[in-house]
Amino acid sequence: MVVLVFENPGIRCPSRFSRIAAIHIVRDTITCPQNGLVARFAGRRWELKSEEFLVVRIDVAVMLHFESADGEKSAQAAYPALRIVDGVILVPSSDEPVAMLVTPSKLWYSYLSDREWETIIIEATAESPPIDV
Repeated sequence: MVVLVFENPGIRCPSRFSRIAAIHIVRDTITCPQNGLVARFAGRRWELKSEEFLVVRIDVAVMLHFESADGEKSAQAAYPALRIVDGVILVPSSDEPVAMLVTPSKLWYSYLSDREWETIIIEATAESPPIDV
């Protein structure tokens, strides 16, 4: 399972966790097929219910690929963990950018494929340990 950790670094507030089989980031919205809307990116923050968070962390190994509106898919890439800060998806260990939300189009620019995509699919890998939250 993928666990999203929503947080505000340096501020003592509880993080919010969501256990999800697969995450779909469609333009500025994180959704999951089972539960619908999870969070929306607006004003450099992720809105989750009535709270706002600066950072989203995924602390398990994941596979990520991009999809276009017409169904075209990119190659999959594996990452040991991911962090989303200010509309940029990063590899935490190196701060290597993976993708960036482009405004005003709200499309994701992939640094790997050097093009924009509408959707990002993130799934846990077989190596991802179960997490009790």
